[in-house]
Formats: sequence, C-alpha cells, structure tokens
Amino acid sequence: MVIFENDGEGLYESAKDMLAKAEVSRRPGLCVISPAFRGAVPGSSCDVLLLPGERVNDVTGHIKHRFAVTYGHSPRDTISLSSFGLQGPVLEVRRELPLEGGVFSERGEYPLRVCGSPEPHRIMVLGGILLLCGGHIRDGTGIYIHH
Repeated sequence: MVIFENDGEGLYESAKDMLAKAEVSRRPGLCVISPAFRGAVPGSSCDVLLLPGERVNDVTGHIKHRFAVTYGHSPRDTISLSSFGLQGPVLEVRRELPLEGGVFSERGEYPLRVCGSPEPHRIMVLGGILLLCGGHIRDGTGIYIHH
C-alpha cells in the first residue's frame, strides 16, 4: 500500500493502526491519495487507486491502475458519507468495490465509530482503505476509526 500525503498528515500511521486492529493486511496493490495532498504524483502503477473524486482528472493520467475508487460528497463518488447520526457517521458505498482475488463487494451503508472529530474526507478514505484491504464492516456493529 502506498499513500501520498502531506508531511504531518498522519494518514499512513492511522491506516496502519486501523488495519492491524482489524486483523487485515495492507493491500500491496493499493495506492491512496489523501484528501489534502496536492503535490505531484510520480508515475507509478497499482491495482486499485483510491482518490478524492475532485482529483480524478489531476491524478488518473499519472498513475497506471486497473480500478479507480473515488471518495467525496459528489453523487459520482463511489464512497461517501450518507449521514452523521447520533451514533456517528454512516459510510455509503455506492458501487461495488474491487477486492483481492477478483471479488467485488456489495453496495451498502455502514455505521462507523470514530474517535475525536476527524474531517469527513479522512473518515471516507480510512473507511475505503479498510474495505479495500478486506476488512469487514458488520451490520450494526460499525468500525472504529481513530483520529
């Protein structure tokens, strides 16, 4: 897994901790663009590219990929937040996600448990990383994402 992020953003460390607690491995073919990253993306390749929907035109030509999964608030994005309820945010997966082994996840809504008050895009990208790495979000139990 490769994550492009700004210095001090801490997304890689958060993802690493979250995946260890979920007992899933980091997906080697996953490339992630953080919500705040605006730097140049060097030419590389990956199986799945997870990126903010508003960056599709900036990034997709620079990274060779099989699947692009976007996150954001646009109806075009694959991963979004459908609501912020009393129990926490609800992650919405609008289209099937490409998982390892050629399997695709189903669409759905998943309640999340978050610690602190992370930005909505940070919640979406961490939820996307968890799902793309094979983590399961069980109905009613949610997942725990710390800031």
